[in-house]
Amino acid sequence: MIYFDNAATTFFKPQQVVDTALLAMKEYSFNPKRGGKQSLLLEEKIFETRKKLGVLTGCLEENIVFCNNCTQALNMAILGHAKRGGHVITTVCEHNSVLRPLYHLKKNGIIDVSIAVPNNEGIVQVETIKNLLQNNTYMVIVNHVSNVTGQAQEIAKIGAMLKKYRDILFVVDSAQSMGFLDCDINNTNADLIAIPSHKGLHSIQGCGVLAFRRGAMPRPILFGGTGTESHLISQPTTSDGLEAGTLPTPAILCLSSAIDWWAENFSQNSKKIATLNEKLYYGLNLLKATVYSKPNKCGICAFNVGDVDSSTIADMLSQKDIAVRAGLHCAPFMHKWLNTSKQGAVRVSLSAQNTIEEVYTFLNVLEGIMQKVDV
Repeated sequence: MIYFDNAATTFFKPQQVVDTALLAMKEYSFNPKRGGKQSLLLEEKIFETRKKLGVLTGCLEENIVFCNNCTQALNMAILGHAKRGGHVITTVCEHNSVLRPLYHLKKNGIIDVSIAVPNNEGIVQVETIKNLLQNNTYMVIVNHVSNVTGQAQEIAKIGAMLKKYRDILFVVDSAQSMGFLDCDINNTNADLIAIPSHKGLHSIQGCGVLAFRRGAMPRPILFGGTGTESHLISQPTTSDGLEAGTLPTPAILCLSSAIDWWAENFSQNSKKIATLNEKLYYGLNLLKATVYSKPNKCGICAFNVGDVDSSTIADMLSQKDIAVRAGLHCAPFMHKWLNTSKQGAVRVSLSAQNTIEEVYTFLNVLEGIMQKVDV
């Protein structure tokens, strides 16, 4: 199989991650903060992961919160900071992980939402955000990298502008940028950043992270046991209160190993993805496909073949054992902006474990498909 759907989940998992998953189930099948010395040993392992994430994000360890996925992290940031009568700005480029909780709040009359539209290059400009600010704006949410086109936003510039407004929180969705671009809150000027484990860092599914700077901790949106302050019937007010229930400890330990692997291989992997992406972009344009992406560091390239439905092309590629993604990619506003709401788009997303031979095979197969559909 040629796997070109890495923006959904990276297929390749480093051997040390696989080994850690087995070790976690064999030797660490107990709960942190709930038990004896085994529990304390596991808590130490989890704290090591927090420290590594602190280095990646520039956040203090106590401001690293584990949850089940990046979607839950975004919901935690959005719902945990919801302000009745407030105003939130987001962008056309957002995933439904942002849009749905925002519009849930809007539908229930809690907040108002404004949508920033990108320029012709797909970039949401600082002035566009600034012009949407209102007296009651308390949050701005920006997708660091589009999961449809791979276009990166100038979040450091947006964040720098927002710093002039003390009461506005800047939330960054790093679903497609973590592991590829700098996600340090000090460099990006973010207040909160939502992180997946199973994409650019090559860990397993089941763990997401919300990292935040001091003073930006959200209220809990999930209530239950935390292993701390158990005498209280109210949720702890520290960051422990954001980790209700049993944590996905195998996925957390795997994330620790994945970060180690990522740090060792980032430079060479980044160069390879850039090379593969350029070859892919050049080949698709040579075939006269409609390409919506530019070469980028995250390995994402979206395209269409004439007016053929994207799912048809993806199915034909699947018959040749090539895995891509088709449809609307959970980003409805982005497809409306691209004028692909009806057709969707075929998305190829690469990892450094893909090869130039796979790219050429894909292009050859696609050329044959294009001849069959008479484009």
